[in-house]
Amino acid sequence: MKRFFFISSLCFLTIMIGAQNTVPVKPRILISTDIGGTDPDDNQSMTHLLMYSDLFSIEGLVSSPSYGKGNKEEILRMIDLYEMDFPKLLKQNKDLAEPHHFCSKFVRYSHA
Repeated sequence: MKRFFFISSLCFLTIMIGAQNTVPVKPRILISTDIGGTDPDDNQSMTHLLMYSDLFSIEGLVSSPSYGKGNKEEILRMIDLYEMDFPKLLKQNKDLAEPHHFCSKFVRYSHA
């Protein structure tokens, strides 16, 4: 009986210790933006997103304006600016996503 109690306790402790070591998982996100209009806040939001790319797994960037065609060019321009500063940013945060990572994540959406 003592042997059974000892083995059971050992198994329980092993499970409890293992449960304490969680693996961090980045949230998967899809970004929809109407970037490219007259409102600069969309450009600022895209800049903030790129600066925090170490915290998320960005699955896609969707250009979805309220009217007209999507503006893929403006998203690419923001990624180009990020790429220009990337070497400096990498000195501060080694976990940032590489600029080329975002180039394959586009969908252009139009209401037409």
